[in-house]
Amino acid sequence: MTILALDIGKKRVGVAISHGIMAEAMTVLDYKNYFDGLKKIIAEQKVDLVVVGLPLSPIGEETSQSFFNRTEGEKIAKEFDVEVEYVDESYSSVAVDATKKIIDDEAAKIILEQYLNEKEPL
Repeated sequence: MTILALDIGKKRVGVAISHGIMAEAMTVLDYKNYFDGLKKIIAEQKVDLVVVGLPLSPIGEETSQSFFNRTEGEKIAKEFDVEVEYVDESYSSVAVDATKKIIDDEAAKIILEQYLNEKEPL
């Protein structure tokens, strides 16, 4: 099963992929046209599932960004006819080395690793 994870932001979208049990940071897409990049990746990699990170509040409630990400996930499911699941990504960017200039793909990797380890979508 090929799983794609997305760290969706309003400027950039981090992308990570797994063809089995290991997650790998893949790329960072510009939010303005990330559907074009996703179309190519989903087709080339034969993606079965897309995991979207949801930034929940410290008490586990949805935030305005998590509502935004859920809406994006629904659009992805409809546009690409692919299953979409969600994982709490509240601290994925914090877990990435702060010295990196672009951390979105590494944050997506952490989201995917979390999904692979837990397999309990939100």
